[in-house]
Amino acid sequence: MTDRRNVGPSRKRISKALDQDYWDCSVCTYSNSPEAFKCSMCDVRKGTSTRKPRLNQHIVAQQEATRLVAQAVPLSPSLSHKDEDFCEKQGDSPVKSKRHRLKGVDRSSPMTMAVTVNNVTVLFTEFRAKKASLECNEKGSQSMASSRTYLS
Repeated sequence: MTDRRNVGPSRKRISKALDQDYWDCSVCTYSNSPEAFKCSMCDVRKGTSTRKPRLNQHIVAQQEATRLVAQAVPLSPSLSHKDEDFCEKQGDSPVKSKRHRLKGVDRSSPMTMAVTVNNVTVLFTEFRAKKASLECNEKGSQSMASSRTYLS
């Protein structure tokens, strides 16, 4: 009896021998010929598994056009400043969240200073504390002082 293993190389070995020179694209996994410097399907250069592929100018132009169209047509009409204030009072925030404000600050008389360094101007706005909150604190400190006199 003859042993089938010794008859000849199996089909798997033949196909592997033919595929040894071909290289697989790291992006689209297409099997390219050994002479090809770029992938025949996606034009990615050979051996770019860790590098980003260069952008095609046609793709960049198409992406830029879609970005400009998206900017030209807003998804929702923008709210005017009065509408934003109304939404904040109602509790509905239009796009941005409501900023937390400190209590006990008098915003009626702000003091603004402008500081310019290296042709960059920054505005600082300083507010004063409310007088009512100071009076409450003084009353509280007086009552604590009077309670200390009774204890001693």
